[in-house]
Amino acid sequence: MYSCVYKRVELVKFLIAKGADKRVVTGCGRTLFILAAIAGNIEIATDVFIKELLDACDQFGKNAIKYATEHENMDIVSFILTQINQPETLMGNNRNIIDMHLQYENGYNVPGHKSLEELLREYGLEKYWTIFKSNNITLMQFLHMTEPDMKQIGISTLGARRKLSRLILNLKIGV
Repeated sequence: MYSCVYKRVELVKFLIAKGADKRVVTGCGRTLFILAAIAGNIEIATDVFIKELLDACDQFGKNAIKYATEHENMDIVSFILTQINQPETLMGNNRNIIDMHLQYENGYNVPGHKSLEELLREYGLEKYWTIFKSNNITLMQFLHMTEPDMKQIGISTLGARRKLSRLILNLKIGV
């Protein structure tokens, strides 16, 4: 499982060649394909793919297509689309792949915000835009960031990370 998460392509190929079980599931219900979809490695995803497990969901009710779209791993979304006949059956919660793809194409805009730069400016946090821009962080990626993620990309002060984390939380709960 770790080899899927950490994108160790050669190790995955080796383990599969030695007979590793591609049907193994994590404690929270994630298949190897879900892990590969989250990690965004198409080579691993195709190696661990099992069509019968394509619509498997984890304990959060999310499947591989949901995670691949959330993490903007569109090569994996495209692969999944080639493997199925009815994309609308994969999403659950009355959402389908086409809706998710349209969101991706529109940059996952938060209602009322056209971009991450605009959002940061509105909340007086525009001085951090250059950090996000230099790390190619999209609005959707920003909405999934944690404080350690922010520290890793160069937001060094605790106060700044807290302000940004509060903004993310407020946007998620609709405040």
